[in-house]
Amino acid sequence: MIPTQTINAPRLAGREEAEQLFDLLCAARCEIGLAERVCDPAYRAKYVNEFQRYCDEKYLWVVGPAAGIKAMLVLKPCPWDTWEVFYVVVSKQERRCGVGSALVRHVQTLEGMVELRAEARNEGSRRMLEGCGFVTTGEVKGGFPILEWRR
Repeated sequence: MIPTQTINAPRLAGREEAEQLFDLLCAARCEIGLAERVCDPAYRAKYVNEFQRYCDEKYLWVVGPAAGIKAMLVLKPCPWDTWEVFYVVVSKQERRCGVGSALVRHVQTLEGMVELRAEARNEGSRRMLEGCGFVTTGEVKGGFPILEWRR
């Protein structure tokens, strides 16, 4: 039997997983306030290519084996040593089990990670981010509060 810690250990995603990651994103579309057009089949190739680029640039972290990814976190670089947590998406059956927090905590430990910013797109994500040390900045983006973490 594989230890739970190994199964839930964050790892960089591979570009071959981009299709599965797109499906995970779209499965949570309503919960994370994603525009309906993003998951339109006409845009699938565009977003799969974007996810492959994130994988190539080592900006996309996942939890779970290749055949059953439980969660993903996409980072985007911003100016001045700041990174944006662009997406944290957890499969429905894994929500509130600490998988999203494990991803956030992992990227907080990366070498050179000084500051992270994220939109709290729902109450669950706000609680998760606060549990990982993020604080509300008072800023709002697209109607969602911005939270920030600094080392």
